[in-house]
Amino acid sequence: WKYRIPKRNFHTVRMELMRKLFLAVLNLTLFFGVSCSGGPQKSASSSAQANSASRATVAQPNPQQQAEGLIPPEVVRSEEVRIKDGAKMVMVGNAHGRYHLWCNIKTESCITPMPAKDYLVFASTTRWQFPGAPCCATLQLFEALSVTYNNQENIALVPADRSSAEFGMYGLNSWEKKP
Repeated sequence: WKYRIPKRNFHTVRMELMRKLFLAVLNLTLFFGVSCSGGPQKSASSSAQANSASRATVAQPNPQQQAEGLIPPEVVRSEEVRIKDGAKMVMVGNAHGRYHLWCNIKTESCITPMPAKDYLVFASTTRWQFPGAPCCATLQLFEALSVTYNNQENIALVPADRSSAEFGMYGLNSWEKKP
């Protein structure tokens, strides 16, 4: 009896290792950035204010972040998910409009956004630094760690609560403004 390791090319193995390493570092950064802030504990009223602030349509940069040229991601929620012909069709939105997205269901980064959970939209212009993170997150960073849909504008959806390092990568079908 002999176990055979399936052949994979060097680039595929290297990208899988880089993705796993990045996700491990991101998990540690997010965990320690959230739980080891060193600041005073939040009261119930400030916690309620933080929850209502997380439902805002756009994350608000502080003056230092504005000086560093950071562009905040939009905050959206899942509105509809359906699967058709090997593609997952996802609609997410906020008070400003809706994103109509798609992803290949065979890819690891084709996640299903959960209802009633906030997600950050990373588009081509988004440049954001999570609290406690050593560098800025951009769409290009997420593309390097997953798939890129060619001849399409790509969008990354990242859980706003930073409960995990899992993120989704999608192609943008369209965006519609809400009346």
